[in-house]
Amino acid sequence: MIVSAPAEITITLADTTATQISFPPRVVGSYHLRLIVSDGRDQSTDDVFVIITPVENKAPIANAGPDQQVFAGNLVTLDGSLSSDPDGSVALLFQWIVARTPGAAIELSEPSASQPTFIPTEPGEYVFGLVVSDGNSTSIQDVVTVVALAQ
Repeated sequence: MIVSAPAEITITLADTTATQISFPPRVVGSYHLRLIVSDGRDQSTDDVFVIITPVENKAPIANAGPDQQVFAGNLVTLDGSLSSDPDGSVALLFQWIVARTPGAAIELSEPSASQPTFIPTEPGEYVFGLVVSDGNSTSIQDVVTVVALAQ
């Protein structure tokens, strides 16, 4: 849902039930979106703030690396090192999130590093999101899936 946007425009999201939503920001300004997730019994919300800056600064591009297949119990390194900034910034800020695990929660070694690590504790799909910022703009989230196999 859209909480707020620049006053001079109206935004409509095409499919508010999709797992990834995008919209074409038409003016510079601050956009506040709220994600509401419900399983019919419990509900959780997360606020997202998008700041659109003038054309002089192009948003960086997050690259969460290729999907991986590993054995449960082995150390896995995620790789966001191919993320880039079209404006040539060399100091990207990284933010990884754990989007889905097959069971118990896991923690990344350094969620703000370009190459954090984790150990999948059980077989299944582990999904991670990566956004990068150049200090002025933030990328669209890129997603990587790690499939952990039983040994």
